This record gives sequence, C-alpha cells and structure tokens, in this order.
Amino acid sequence: MPYKKPTMTTPYHARYYALELRRRGSAGSVEGVGTALFDARVDLNPHQIEAALFALAPLRSPSPHEAGRLLADEVGLGKTIEAGLVLCQLWAERRRRLLVVCPAALRKQWCQELESKFGLRTRLLEGRKHDGNPFEIDAVAVCSYPFARNQLARLAEVSWDLVVCDEAHRLRNAWRPDSRLSRPLVDALRHFPRVFLTATPLQNTLLELYGLVTALDERTFADPATFKAQYMKGAPDFADLRKRLSPVVHRTLRREVLPYVRYTQRRPLTQRFTSSAEEQRLYRDISDYLARDELVALPRAQRGLATMVLRKLLASSSAAIASGLDTLRRRLEAQLERDAPPTDLAADFQDEGFDDAWLDELLNDDDQPQPGDRAAIRREVAELARLSERGREIHVDQRMHALLTALRAGFQELRRQPGAAEKAVIFTESRVTQERLRTWLEGNGFAGKVVCFNGSGGGQRERAILDAWLQRNPEAGRPISQGGNTRAANLRAALIDHFEREAVILIATEAGAEGLNLQFCSLVVNYDLPWNPQRVEQRIGRCHRYGQKHDVVVVNFLDESNAADRRVLELLQDKFQLFDGVFGASDEILGRLDGGGGFEKRVHDIFRSCRTPEQIAAAFDALRAELDEVIAAREERARAALMDHFDAQVHERLRVELDAAQERLDQVGRMFWALTRWALEEHASFDGDRRAFHLHRPPLRDAAPGHYELVSRAGNTVPDGFVYRLTHPLGEHVVEQGARAAVPPVRLVFEATRARPRVMAAEALAGRTGWLRLDRLVSRAMSDEEHLVFSGWMDDGASPEPEILARLFDLPARVEPLGDAVEPTALAASVERARNAVLATAAQRAEAELAHARERLERWADDQIQAAEVDLREVRGQIRQAEREARKAPTLEQQAVLQRRIAELEARQRKARQHVFTVEDEVRAKRSALLDALEARIQQRTEVEGVFTIAWAVE
Repeated sequence: MPYKKPTMTTPYHARYYALELRRRGSAGSVEGVGTALFDARVDLNPHQIEAALFALAPLRSPSPHEAGRLLADEVGLGKTIEAGLVLCQLWAERRRRLLVVCPAALRKQWCQELESKFGLRTRLLEGRKHDGNPFEIDAVAVCSYPFARNQLARLAEVSWDLVVCDEAHRLRNAWRPDSRLSRPLVDALRHFPRVFLTATPLQNTLLELYGLVTALDERTFADPATFKAQYMKGAPDFADLRKRLSPVVHRTLRREVLPYVRYTQRRPLTQRFTSSAEEQRLYRDISDYLARDELVALPRAQRGLATMVLRKLLASSSAAIASGLDTLRRRLEAQLERDAPPTDLAADFQDEGFDDAWLDELLNDDDQPQPGDRAAIRREVAELARLSERGREIHVDQRMHALLTALRAGFQELRRQPGAAEKAVIFTESRVTQERLRTWLEGNGFAGKVVCFNGSGGGQRERAILDAWLQRNPEAGRPISQGGNTRAANLRAALIDHFEREAVILIATEAGAEGLNLQFCSLVVNYDLPWNPQRVEQRIGRCHRYGQKHDVVVVNFLDESNAADRRVLELLQDKFQLFDGVFGASDEILGRLDGGGGFEKRVHDIFRSCRTPEQIAAAFDALRAELDEVIAAREERARAALMDHFDAQVHERLRVELDAAQERLDQVGRMFWALTRWALEEHASFDGDRRAFHLHRPPLRDAAPGHYELVSRAGNTVPDGFVYRLTHPLGEHVVEQGARAAVPPVRLVFEATRARPRVMAAEALAGRTGWLRLDRLVSRAMSDEEHLVFSGWMDDGASPEPEILARLFDLPARVEPLGDAVEPTALAASVERARNAVLATAAQRAEAELAHARERLERWADDQIQAAEVDLREVRGQIRQAEREARKAPTLEQQAVLQRRIAELEARQRKARQHVFTVEDEVRAKRSALLDALEARIQQRTEVEGVFTIAWAVE
C-alpha cells in the first residue's frame, strides 16, 4: 500500500484520550480532580488540591450521602477555590445537580468565582414566587440560607449530586433539638452529599464543632452529654478527638503553606483616647442597669445573650446603645398594650446585623417572660427612655475624633510601602454606628469617598453606586430567576468595585464583611473590638490573606478611661497575638477556654459582675493567669493538638501532591489539545505554539466563530466565552467525538524518532512489534474506581509493562491494514495479568477503607452504650448517698423517709438498667446490620469494556 504520512493523533489516540479525560480515577488520587485542575484559571496550590481530593473521596462511594466533609482551612487560604475544584470535577463528570448555599451577600461572589475561574454555568436563586421547582435547572444553583430554609420541600425534591454550605459555622447550633434556623436545613440535607466550608469550626465551645460534625456524619459521635464527658471535662484526649475527626474535617494552617503561599506581615497601631465625662457617666449608668438581678425588659432564659448584645452596642457608640435601649423600651410598651409578655427577642435585635447563629441561640429558649407588674414596667420604660435620650444627646463620641487621627497615622504607614493603596476598611458591630461614622467622615475630609456595606439593601447612595455599576456591566442586570431580581445580589459586587476604584474608606459590619476578599486594601480599623478572637481574626483576614502584596496595618482603639476595655485589648494583643506577625491567632489558643462558655462569654461575665477598678483588675488577672496556663500546657503538645496537624512531613506531602498535579495537568493538556486538533481539523485553523485556534465553521450551535485560547493559570486575553476548557460546550463536543471514534482492528506504526519531546520509554521498543489491548475496567467496592488498562504481547514472547504501552500513544502514528495478522492466543494471559494487578490494588484500598469504617462504627456503638449508662451511674450514686444518710439518721422517722427514697431510687435503677440492656440490644443490632452492609460493599464487582485491540510496531 502507498505510504501514509504519520499523524500525531489517530482515531485510536482520540478514543484513548477521550476516555482518559472522562475517567474519574480512584479516591484520593490527583487523577480524580485532573479535569477541574485543568479547567480552573487559578494558581496551582497543593493544599487546595489536597482539600478537593478529601472532599471528593466520599463522592466515589456507592452511598455518598452517608458522610459529608468539612473544609476548615484558616482564613484566606482559598476554601472557595477548593469547593470550586470539586464542583468543576463533578460537572465534568456530568453530575450536575449542584447547589451552593451561602450568606445572601456572598451569592453574587460565588457566581462570579465559579463562572470566571471554572467556566461553570450558575443561576442565582431568589424571590418567593416560582413556576415549578426553582432548583430544577441546568446550572450550579446558588442561593442564600433564608431562601433554602423557605424552600425546604422543593430543595428536598432534587436528587443533589453535591450541596456546598459556605460560612457553615452558621449551622453550628443544629445539634440542639429546638434550633429553629439551623436544624431544619441540616435535616433536609442529610439525604444528599454535602461539603461544609468554614474557617472557624469552633468559636467559643467544642459543642459548636460537635454540631457541625454531627450535621455531616451522625456516626462520628454519640449524644452531646457523652461528647462533653469525653472531651470537655477533666484532661481531654485531643489526640483521640483529632483521630475521630480526621475522616470528616480537613484543616490547613497558614504556616503549613509558606513554601507555596507568600504572606505579608501584620503591623499593629493602637490609637489611645479618653471618653468624655458624659460618655463615662452614661457607660456607668447603663452598666448598673444591666447588672440588676431583675429586669422586666429581658427574658430570664435569654438574659445572658441579650445582655451581651447590649454590651456590644454600648462598646460601639452612644448612638448604637441608644438604639438598642429604644428596642427594649418599645418591647415593654407593647407588653403594656397587650397585657402579655413579648416574644421573639431575636427579631427585635435583627437590625443590628448579628449573624444567624446568635439569633438561633436567642430563639432557642422556651422560658418566655411572665406578665410583670404594670407599675414596674412603666418605671423601666421611663428609665430606658431617659438613658436612650442621653445617648442620643452625645452627637460626637471621643472615639470619632480619635478615628480621624488613626486614619492619618494608618495612611502614613501605608505610604512607607511602595504601591500600597491609601484605602481603609473600618469594621463595626452596629449598623447605627456605621451610619454615624459615614456622616462624620463625610464631614471631615472624606466627602464622596466613603462607602458602607452591611448585607442589607443599602441606602440611596448605595443604590446610585449600583445603578452606575449596572450601566458598566449590563450583563449583570439580566434576570437570574423567576420571581427574583439581581439588585440585591449585585449590590455587594458594585460596592466592592466602587471601593477598589474610587472610594477611600469602606465601613462594614460583621454580617456585611463575611466572605469579603479585600486583598487590594491593607489598612484594617477595628472601630469597636469583638471579644471573640475568632471574629477579630475573620476581620483581619479580609485583607491579610492569600494575594495580599503589602503588610497590613491593624488599628485598634484604647479608651484610657475604661479599665476593662484596656485589659481586653491587652489579652487579644499579647496572648492571642492577633495583630502582628504573619500568622495571627493560633489554633492552640483560639476558642479553647471551654467549659466556661469561651473567651467571649468569660469577658462578658467580668463586665457584668465587676464594678470597681479593683474587681476588674482581679478578674482579668485571673483570666490572664488561666490563659498563661492554657498556653503553657498546650504549646508543648501543639503539633498533636486538635486542629493543628503541622509536622515535618507536611511540606514533603504537599510537594509530592504539587508534582503529581503538575504532571497530570501536563498530560491532560497534551491529550486535550491533540484531541481538539483531531476533532476540529475541518472547522478551525490552529496556532500550535499558543495552543489557540480560530473557529471558522462551528460544529454546534453553542460555539460561536472566533478566536479561542486554551485555559491557562496565567490568565487569558480573550473574553470568557472564548476561553477553551474541557467544560466549554465546544470542549465537551470534542471529547464526545473522541469517545465515539471508530476503532476497528488495525496495525498502528508508531514513529519514536519524530516525537518532540522525546519519549524515552517508548524509544526502548524501537524495532519491536506486537499486539496490545485497551480495556475500560470499573471496580465497585467501598468506592467506585475507573481504570484504563493496557495489556500487550510482543512477537518475541515478552509482555511489555502497561505504562510503556500507554506511552506509545504519546508518539505520532500511521494506520495500516491488519492484513492476515491474527491476534495471538498468548495475549489473553497478558490481559488477565494486567486486570488482576489493577483489581488487587483496588482491593487493598477497599480493605483499608473497610477497616477504618469498622473502627469508626465500633467507637460510635461504644459511645451510644456509654450514653445510656450515664443515668444508671447517676442513680447508683444517689442510692449510695441515701444509704449513707440513712445509716446516720438520728430518728426512726427520718430513717423511714430515707428508706422510702432508697426504694424509689432502686425502682428507678431497675428501669435504668433495663434501659441500658434495651439500648445495648438496639445498638448491637444496628451495628451488626451496618457491619453486614459494609461487608457486602467490600465484595468487589467489576465491569469490563473492551475499547480496542490492535497490532503495533515502533520505528
């Protein structure tokens, strides 16, 4: 036959490449996220690859909903990118029922990130009126927590492939049976695969971490009482807790990624001031009011949290506390009118901008106030009116003057850093304070340079900024869902854009700042300072994060007239080390003062109970001493602590992960580009050096003519619609064409000498001939794995390694007829050996997974039985105590009373013992059933599909 010029890609290359690009790979392997890595326009960071593989692992299971995953990297390490990699990979695998639930202010940001960085179609859902189920869409659905709660029934109708919950610490109270905000949503999501994202998995108490983990996997721990007994009393074994968390929680610390991620410094700046005499008198009088044993305005069960809210407002501004006291006054006036106690204290405080978890705790109490004495209510109404009026009469707090001084000093620090923009973000916990600061700054040198954001719809100025932004970005204004509009979702993007391009100062509340990426700003001002160190860390992390190019100046205020405020700042700065260095607060200390309700509540107790300077000093000295003890004890075992897994192997593990990812990216890129040239040969002209092409005749309606460039991490110069990805409609068409390529038996002649770069493994076969077979093999056991298995035979009787046969397809080849050649019988033995080797490795992985699952199940069963025994142990102790008292009773009458008490306790003991037996039987039966199910899953089931069998030669 006449000589046919070798082509780089034959139909056999194309079929193999297409199947390889579609292949899911095994759990934990970089191959399992190769498509997402290739499609993403992001820097390649190994900790993000590791986190994405961790989240994907249970999705390879036949029952992916049984256990979710929590990605808890420290602030600014890119959890959105990690979740985006997972979503992108699932989309490429055509598992496209995907949902992102996030705070309302983050919806637009999620859509923009997924579209620009991963090329995924998104739909932002909002509004209340919908024709049909709003979740039934061909795009990644993005909605807010309130929308999800309001649409629980419709949400549950969709068979989700994955649900991602961002800022998932909002769900930390879901373990409470009476949780009205968190628990219904968590219960609705239990039937679906889910990934939670949060940088603060515990803020005050380990029960918050317990709540998040049990929302993802009900068989990690038993009930809250057992968890407390194991890990919140005595000397808890954090190494054991970390081991139990490891299958569910993945956390990377900033210091672990320094070889790959550059972090700048934090530079503290303390601005001192002294409150005016009237401010100090108002502070004392309100503190005295809040310290009373009896207050009609506050329900007894909610007294602690409600008082903490009011103290936050008192520490924020005179205007803020005046507004809060007015809220209490209006509640009492309503109580007088209705002659019944008011309800829903959380709703009355909602306008102050506190997050859902706070409101959840305020809602979770059945002890509502009883109707009080009407005269007492009237007296308290009058007192609240006087106090709030005094707050409103203070038009300018002394801290507002100090703010101007602090901004000048902060900007002076920035001028020492070449290229640092003179911009500042000011954080406050109160919307009232936010508006007061805007007016003050506008009138003192910053007119037209201030923008505010608090997560609400914004005022007239914010709406004008949004209108201007929509004129520049008309595409953003298109309808995004039936029954909704884009204004609320676009407001955040518009305000941040305005801050970056024009404004000098952004004033943000806690709720508004959630999830903000402000790397272009390097001056953070804590106008009021949260007592919770995690919240302070979150604030600073908005600017001090991956991508920040300058040192971040952190401004705090110190009221010289307030001894308690001075001691709080001292602890946050000296003990938690929040404001300087590279890393900020460390996991060894943050939120670890457990049992007493956390650092924040400990500080609140001091403010509530201490009136004199001596009392305040003594209380803070005790707290500081306790912190010293905690730090000294836990820094010794920091590397083994609960949320800290830094060890000498971490950097090496991440380096290997990075190398493997880069190798996989190179392979995917080569295959996809070769496949594209093969499939679009008659439709486009190619620029091979740039991996770009001009599409003349689109092969499908969703691809427009024009210039396309292959996606690259460095960014592309073409519009988003012409960034060429595997998940682009044109890319999907190309892969589909390759998967359908006709591959009858032929002879492929590979040319090793023409390969550039050289393929040394294949060159070793030069001058040899033989046969090879490609099979698609699926192994189903604990996890589903898909493999492409090469097997072969050479004419001299040898069997080349499968990896070498795969490298043949990196060479150009020509197709020749098979002629009279017949497949040798010896090839079958090679095929069997290759398949068995793959299946043996998969079986080993499945055995390891089974052993791990069995251990977790045994621990869960033991915890359940231990929880049932708690009441029995308590009753036994009461019986022993009553028997001791009976022996010492001085009269027969007292002895008789105690004997009756003992008899009652013994009856209760019999019931408790029987309950333990019943629980043991139930738990053991359930454990046996679950173990049987695990044993059944370990039985390997295989599917084999022959792809092609060919003769080959290497020249």
